[in-house]
Amino acid sequence: MGQAEKTSGRKKAAAAGIVFLVLTLILGGAGKWRSEKIEARQSETGQKIEAVITKFNEAKALVGLNDTRSRQILTELKGDLEMLAGKGVKDSRIAAVGEEYSRVLGAASGVIQVNLREVTDLSLLRAEMTGKKIEFSEGKLLILDDKQERLAEINPVSGAGKIVGGSEQLGGGKLLAAYPGRGAVWAQDKGIIECSMTSVQCSTKIEKDGEWGEVHDMEMFGGNIYLLAEKDGVNKIWRYPAAGEGYGMKQDWIEEDSLSLSSGLGNMAIDGSIWGIGKGNLAKFTQGAGETVMVTGLEAEWGERAVLETNEETEKLYILDQDNGRIIILKKNGEYEKQLEAEEFRNAIDIALDSEKGKIYVTGGSKIFEISI
Repeated sequence: MGQAEKTSGRKKAAAAGIVFLVLTLILGGAGKWRSEKIEARQSETGQKIEAVITKFNEAKALVGLNDTRSRQILTELKGDLEMLAGKGVKDSRIAAVGEEYSRVLGAASGVIQVNLREVTDLSLLRAEMTGKKIEFSEGKLLILDDKQERLAEINPVSGAGKIVGGSEQLGGGKLLAAYPGRGAVWAQDKGIIECSMTSVQCSTKIEKDGEWGEVHDMEMFGGNIYLLAEKDGVNKIWRYPAAGEGYGMKQDWIEEDSLSLSSGLGNMAIDGSIWGIGKGNLAKFTQGAGETVMVTGLEAEWGERAVLETNEETEKLYILDQDNGRIIILKKNGEYEKQLEAEEFRNAIDIALDSEKGKIYVTGGSKIFEISI
């Protein structure tokens, strides 16, 4: 081999060595960069995991002390948990948080799973009897069956009952209201029929009135009768004042400038003021003047079939929300307090309240149930 060839070989070897060295440095630097990036990523993920665990423990500690703040923290954590899951993070502590999350959120939201006590099965009183409307008065339950056109009185303690009105007196009966010693039934063909609980006799007290339109609900308070009705797209509340053995002329109870607040209302309850409820709508009328009640703290609004119950002896509003299988409990300033959940509530139609003993009665189908509150 000549001197020139040796020199050329050495140059090629040197060049190859330089290239190898450069590649080694580049690959080493890239590897180090990747390693540092992974470590940084792992560090960020680790910090996020620690933050999630700290926040979750804080939310748990606040349950019962500050439920509103607890719910706020849990709402924030939901996004963090979804982000970690999206990154495929596997961590036993985060898995434990995920398993506990729904339970803690339920506790912070005042969600209580309740067991119902069966008071009676109406079909044992009369074959195929069902409850459409229910009222509580003087320690007894009044139940209206609109299909078989019967009115029954039930003892909620023993479950024993009796029929106090039949189809001859109550033909077309759809709505029910109660006052000490008597019950009133609105019948679309006859008007308003009153039944005495002592003499077990029924008679028409208010004749059918074409001005009513579609009657949605009826209540009694202070001996007076109130009808929530809709005609030509306008809701009105008609008041019939007690007068001797009967009732006086009807009065249009909502002030003209409050009529818009009654729109969409399908059910009412009275505690001195008249409370009306519709889908996502809660209104209050005092001496005819209306106001919208702003509900706070309730995450999901009630459905369109909601039924409202209250009276002058309680500071709470009770809302049967069949669409979501629950009874919502609000303070009368609109502040959410808690909700009772049971599968039976999805088939419920109406509720009645015994505020003295802390009981809610539910009717749906042939069964009458009791819940302690």
